[in-house]
Amino acid sequence: MKIALAALFAATVATTTGSAFAQDVAPLPTELVPAGVPLRVELDKSYSMRVGTRIEGHLTEPVYLIDHVAVPTNSKVYGTITGKHGVGRQARTAAMFNGDLTPLKNADVTFSELVTPDGRHFGIETDATERTTNVVRMTAPDQAPRRSLVQRIAAAFSWTKRETAAGFSAPHKMDKAKQALYAQIPVHPQELWAGTQFDAELKQPLELAGQEAPAPVAVADLSELKLTGNIEARLVDPVDSGTATAGMPVEAILTQPLFEDEPAATLQSTDTAAPVAPQAHGKLLLPEGTHLIGSVVQAKPAGMFGHNGSLRLTFRKVELPEGDERVVHGRVIAAESVKSDRLQIDNEGQIKANSANRFLAPITLGSLAAVSDSTGAGLVKEAMTSNGLDLLTRVVGTAASSGGLISGFAYYEVGKVVFDTWIARGHEVVFAKDTRLEIELSQR
Repeated sequence: MKIALAALFAATVATTTGSAFAQDVAPLPTELVPAGVPLRVELDKSYSMRVGTRIEGHLTEPVYLIDHVAVPTNSKVYGTITGKHGVGRQARTAAMFNGDLTPLKNADVTFSELVTPDGRHFGIETDATERTTNVVRMTAPDQAPRRSLVQRIAAAFSWTKRETAAGFSAPHKMDKAKQALYAQIPVHPQELWAGTQFDAELKQPLELAGQEAPAPVAVADLSELKLTGNIEARLVDPVDSGTATAGMPVEAILTQPLFEDEPAATLQSTDTAAPVAPQAHGKLLLPEGTHLIGSVVQAKPAGMFGHNGSLRLTFRKVELPEGDERVVHGRVIAAESVKSDRLQIDNEGQIKANSANRFLAPITLGSLAAVSDSTGAGLVKEAMTSNGLDLLTRVVGTAASSGGLISGFAYYEVGKVVFDTWIARGHEVVFAKDTRLEIELSQR
């Protein structure tokens, strides 16, 4: 009897303990970032372009889920250089004409680890694409009188000086100086430079275990509300002024939620001494993941003799994740662009490529007339430097005692500049997949 009672007591304790343990190890809350979402990663330092090199960067933009931040900015991202591949024929030819004889390569990069600022580690599987860009914003209409050729030339010189100064005052100054030096040497090592950005697109969903989503934000009733405000979205498919046609559909995905402008009213509890803190924003208008449906309104391909391409996009509908649809009126007011393209966005939302150095060639041509005159030497040097003569050309030209050799180098550079800016085909407006756009929603 005593043995039976002891066995029954032991079984009861084991059952109770097992139930309590099961409650103690309840599964942690998990948020799921779906596959296909790109992580914007910026490298923290420069790396030699060697296969197997481990690299480190950080997120420059947060990752949102519906109405809140799921992965914060400055989360660390670690990856590896997995391979190298050659650049396109057009880029290679342009580099050779500029005196760069290096067999240029691009690095294949894979990011595999994400570390949030609070110390949580997550494994990720990504497909990374370099996306080093700057943001171009809409410019106000120019009310000033039309400038003369001399004024436009002076403005071009001023722009060049500002860009040079900005490059050396920005972060990673030493890396930029080293990069500028390499650009002047015919054969040089290749590196992944600090500040290089990548879109690391998730190939598998990212499970954020141990992260509980905040309480959902109240959703606004859109049935009688016209949507206004600025939103940020990424393109689903690439758009190119060279191939786009008027009426071609364009689709983008909202990367950040849109809230009402006015914050929610402060709530008071029954205890007047303990007010509830106000929300940081109002009701939710459009959640992250909302699809924007639009089209190409105008597309003009680039042409010969320096005629650049242009694009104009408009967005007319939003599709919410729940399947609801709303009519909107949206125009592009800012976009990411490769720095060399120098895009401009006018007040009508037209996006146009622009050649900043188009009026520097006349200066060079005028300077060459003074090449044999000592009083013109400074002007020649300034013009040649502004047009990007490489270090080798300047060293040989300075060391040579023959004025004809100096003129020959200068005439070559002039011919290249004139061909690139006045004769060759202009630049297209090219937006790659996942290009970020800022879209203004307004009432009509």
